[in-house]
Amino acid sequence: MVQERGGKNRAWIGVVVGSMILISLFATTGYAANLLSNGSFENWSNGIPSDWRWYAVSGALGSINRTSAPGTFSDGASGALLTWNNNLGDSGLDRWDTKIPAYPSHIYKFLIDGKANSSEKAFDLTLTLCGPTGNFIEARRKSVGSYLNSNFQTFGCSGRAVNGEELMCVGVDVKNSGAGASAYVDNAQLVDVTNSGNRLINGDFENSNTQPLQWRFFNVGGASASAGISHAAYSGSNAALLSVTSIPSRYAGDVGLDTWDDLIPVNGSEPLQVSFAAKKLSGGSDIGLWYEVAQFTASGTIFKADEYYATPGVNGYTVFNRQFITDPNAAYVDIAFRISDVNFNRGVGSFLIDDVCVGEPANLLTNGDFENWSSGVPDDWRWIAVGNADGWITQTTDPGTYSSGQTGVILAREDNVGDSALDRWDKKVPVSPDHIYKLLVDAQARCGEQALNLSLDLCNAAGGLLSSRGRSFGSYLNDNFQTFGLSARPLNGQSLMNVHLDVSNSGAGSNEYLDNVRLFDVTNNGNRLINGDFENSTIQPLQWRFANVGDGSGSLGISKDSRSGSNAALFTVTTAPTTAGADILFDVWDDQVSVNGSEPLQISFESKKLSGGSDIGLCYEILQANASGVPFKSDKYFVTPDTNDYTAFSRQITTDPNAAYISIAFRIMDAGYSFRAGSFLIDDVYVGAVNVESVDPKKIQLSDIKKEPDETMIRIDGATVSGLWNDFLYIEADNRTSGIRVEKVNHGLSGDNLRVDVVGVLHTDAADERYIEADTVAVAGSGVVKPLGMLSKSLSGYRPVGKTSPDPDNIALLVRAWGAVVDINSTVTPAWFKIDDGSGVLVKCIVPAGTVINPEWDYVGVTGISSAEEIDGALSPVIRVSRQSDITAY
Repeated sequence: MVQERGGKNRAWIGVVVGSMILISLFATTGYAANLLSNGSFENWSNGIPSDWRWYAVSGALGSINRTSAPGTFSDGASGALLTWNNNLGDSGLDRWDTKIPAYPSHIYKFLIDGKANSSEKAFDLTLTLCGPTGNFIEARRKSVGSYLNSNFQTFGCSGRAVNGEELMCVGVDVKNSGAGASAYVDNAQLVDVTNSGNRLINGDFENSNTQPLQWRFFNVGGASASAGISHAAYSGSNAALLSVTSIPSRYAGDVGLDTWDDLIPVNGSEPLQVSFAAKKLSGGSDIGLWYEVAQFTASGTIFKADEYYATPGVNGYTVFNRQFITDPNAAYVDIAFRISDVNFNRGVGSFLIDDVCVGEPANLLTNGDFENWSSGVPDDWRWIAVGNADGWITQTTDPGTYSSGQTGVILAREDNVGDSALDRWDKKVPVSPDHIYKLLVDAQARCGEQALNLSLDLCNAAGGLLSSRGRSFGSYLNDNFQTFGLSARPLNGQSLMNVHLDVSNSGAGSNEYLDNVRLFDVTNNGNRLINGDFENSTIQPLQWRFANVGDGSGSLGISKDSRSGSNAALFTVTTAPTTAGADILFDVWDDQVSVNGSEPLQISFESKKLSGGSDIGLCYEILQANASGVPFKSDKYFVTPDTNDYTAFSRQITTDPNAAYISIAFRIMDAGYSFRAGSFLIDDVYVGAVNVESVDPKKIQLSDIKKEPDETMIRIDGATVSGLWNDFLYIEADNRTSGIRVEKVNHGLSGDNLRVDVVGVLHTDAADERYIEADTVAVAGSGVVKPLGMLSKSLSGYRPVGKTSPDPDNIALLVRAWGAVVDINSTVTPAWFKIDDGSGVLVKCIVPAGTVINPEWDYVGVTGISSAEEIDGALSPVIRVSRQSDITAY
C-alpha cells in the first residue's frame, strides 16, 4: 500500500506520465492515447456497445446492430450498423452518459471509420462540449454522408474547449436523410492534439484511397484542374495530387486545395508549426507551390492570411516547415495550396503533397542538429566573434564528434577577450507570454580548458533584448556526449527568443563538440525538469545538486537498475546528520523549474528502497520561489517505497499566485521527518502540467484487483453489483472470491441484478479496505450473486491489535450472518445495531436512512457487505446493509 503523510489537499493521479508525455511531444505526427473506452465496439451489453448510448427520439425509427461478418468492421472483431428508416426525429450513437473530461484551451479530434450500407447516404459526426454538470454548451458538427462508399474510410471533426467547458460527448448518426439510410461504423477515437499530434483530420491523405477526404478542391475562374490521390507517397500509401493543366489568366481566378470546410482549431497567441512534404511532377522552371495560412475568429470569419512560396524538388520530396504565432483573436486556421510563380501568379503544373501537419512544433528550432551548412556556418544560426575575441567554429563529421544525424559543430575559444558564440539572433523563435520553454543541447569536451555557457535571451517584437537566463556547465564536460539544459518563461512584451551557445569566460584554448539543440514548449505537455529521467549522463545525475551540511555522510550517483531507460539516481545516506542545522539531500536548486502563479501542476516519481530500517522512507519537498528565486513556501511529504520493485508516487498542486519557480528535493527520513540512514533508487521524476486524460486504464479481472498497487487506474468489465447506495456500491466476482467498494457520487444506478463496467483509481482507506474512486460506472447487463454464510469471528473485520484475520479476506463480499440483537444506536433514527452469534464477537450492522430498526427484535439474520471500521487501533467487523428486506427477524 502506498502511504503518504503531510501536506495539504491530498490528491492523486494513478500514473507517472512524465516519460509517456515526452514520447508524444517528440512526435508531432503521432497521437496521444484514445480517450474513448470501447471505441472499437468490441464489448456489447443489451444490444448496445458498452459505454455508448443509443437513442431514437421524436418518432425516429432507428436501430443499431452488432456486426461481425468480414467487411463490416475495420478494427477488432466487430463493428456497428446504424440504420434510420424514416425522416422523423433523431437517432444516433453517442457518449452522453459517459462523457469525457475536457480541459480549457485543449484541442480535441474525433475520428471514426465509416462505410455505406445503402443507396441513401447520411452520416454525421458531432463533438459536443458541455459544462461540469453535463449541460450542453456548444457542438461542432460534420456531415460526411456524400463521401461514403463501399470501403471503410476515416472521417473526423475537431473542437477546442474554452472556459466553462469541462466535459465532451462524441456521437455519430444517420439522421436528416430519406428513409432507409444505413452505415457501418467502427474504430472511434478521441485524442487530445493540443501539444502533440496533427490537428488536421487527414493531413497524410491516408483516410481514403480515392479522394483527399475532408480537403476542399476549389476552382473559380475556369481553370482546367483536378485534385486526387496518388500512391507515389512520401510516407504511407497515399499523397494528394494537385494538377492545373490550363488557366484563363495567370492573374485571375482561383484554383487549389484547402481545409476551408474543416477549419483547424487553435488558441490565440499560440506558437504553431505548418509542415508538409511536396514533389514537383511538371511545370515551368519558375513554377512552385503557393501555400497560405489563414486565421479565423470564433465565428468563422477570416481576418488574416499569410502567403508563402515553396519550390519542391523534381527528383524527390522536399520537406517544408513554417513556424508562426497565431493572432490573439484566432480560433481557427486554414491551410491552402495553389500552383504559382514566386510572385503568386497562378501557374500550370502538377505537384504531389503529403504529410501536411498543423500543430504545436516538436523542436522549435530549425536545423538544431547542424546537418545543413552554408559558408562555414550552420543554416539558420549566426556565428559571432566580437571585442577582439579569437574564436572559431567548424563542422565535424568524424565518428564520436556528433550525437545526432551525420554532423556536429566544434566551438573554440583561444583567449578570454570579448565574446564569441553561436546563436539564433537572426532567426529568433516566436514565443508566448507565460509559456514555459526548455532548451537542451548535447555537449562533449574536446581539449583544453572546459567551458560551456547556455542562455535564453527574451526579446520584444522588434528583437530588442529585454532579459536573459543563463547557465554555465563547463565543469561537467567529459569525453562523452551529455545533455545539458535550461528553461525560461517569457513575460508580457517578450515575444521572441534567442538561443545562445558559447565557451566564453574561460581560459585560452577551450573548445567543445556541440550537437542536437532542441527547444520545446512544455507549458501544457512535457516534463519541465531538465533531467528528470537521469538519462542525460551515464556517470552522474546532471543538473541535480547533492548537498551535505553538517556531520552526515552519503552520496548521489547513477544506477542501471532503472524504472525506465538506462539510468536511475542512487541516493545513499551512510551516516544520518545529527547536528543543529545539518542537512543531506539532492535537489534541483540550481536549475529551478519555471512555473506560472496559480497553476495546477503534477509532481510524480518512482522509487525503490534498497536499504534502511522498516520505518525509513523518502521525504520529498516542493519548494516555491518568487521571480527573484527567493523561496517563500515549502510543503513536505513522506512516502514508503517498496523493496521489491519501484513504487509510483504522484501529487497535484496549485502553485501560489506569487510563484515563478519551484524546486523538488529528496531526503531519507522517518515519518517524523528525522534524518535516517538508507539507500533508495529514484527515477522518472516529473514536474509539469496535469494530463490525466492521456492515461489508459489497466484492464484486469476482479479476482486480481487486490494484487494491484494503490493509485493504479484500472478497468473492470461485467462485475455483478452486490450492494447499492446513493454514492457508492459494491461489486463482486461471479465465483464470490473477490469484491470491492466503488465510490461514485450520484452514480445514477438503480434496480436489482445489475452488471457494471467500472473505470477508476485504486485506493485504500484507514481501515485497510480497498476501493475504486470511479470515473465511470456503466450498466453492462444483468447478474446475480448470492451471499456467503459467515460466523462473526470469520468476518475479515475481526482483527484485534497485533493480530491478523483468522480467515481469508472477505471484505467487500456479500455475506449473511445471524445473531442476537445486543445493542441499538441510541439516536432518534437509529443508524446501526449490533448482533452476537454466541462467539462474543459483536458485528455492527449499518443501515441506510429510512430503515426501521425494531427495538423488539430478539434474533435476526442480516444480509449485507462485509466491511470493517477502526476503533482504538483495532479493526471491528461491520456488515453494510443496503435495504430493509435484507434484515429478517426470528
